[in-house]
Amino acid sequence: MNLWERLFGKEETDSAESRVKAAATLPEHPGPSAARPANTPPSASETSPATVILTKSMFKVSLVARNTKDESLIAPPVEVLVDSGSELTWLPRDLLDGIKVVPLRKRSFSTATKQLVTRESGYAIVSAEGFETVDEVVFAEPGDMALLGVRTLEGFGVMVDNIAHRFVATTTIVAVAS
Repeated sequence: MNLWERLFGKEETDSAESRVKAAATLPEHPGPSAARPANTPPSASETSPATVILTKSMFKVSLVARNTKDESLIAPPVEVLVDSGSELTWLPRDLLDGIKVVPLRKRSFSTATKQLVTRESGYAIVSAEGFETVDEVVFAEPGDMALLGVRTLEGFGVMVDNIAHRFVATTTIVAVAS
């Protein structure tokens, strides 16, 4: 099995977690060549997919959800993984049921392992790190991860700083009518 298959699987069906585990079993990367002049990028032979994967950053934030029709119904804070690869925010079903968020429709999702799953979704007020928005949220089933998706990030009006593990407020682009 070659390096690519060890990291990504033959059809790239492994989860991110299994890729990181596979990368951890690889021999230590030798680092930059002493013969390479300063201020020049490393060659392809001096980097590996494992180097790229391990430099990506993931972090969690504490998120609070509220019912859109009765804001006094507030869920306890839940830790969610910031995942700009997920379109929607996924919160545990029992948490959303506890604040009486109503499932409005069923949606199909393709997971990182290329499985097709169907979940219900509804609307909630979500807040994290001082930002807040109303967004569609997925009723996560047991075994699903709690995720903060890209649409919530856009609703917050933030970019993700993966180095400092924080949100950075952005300027909203406004369409101007002439």
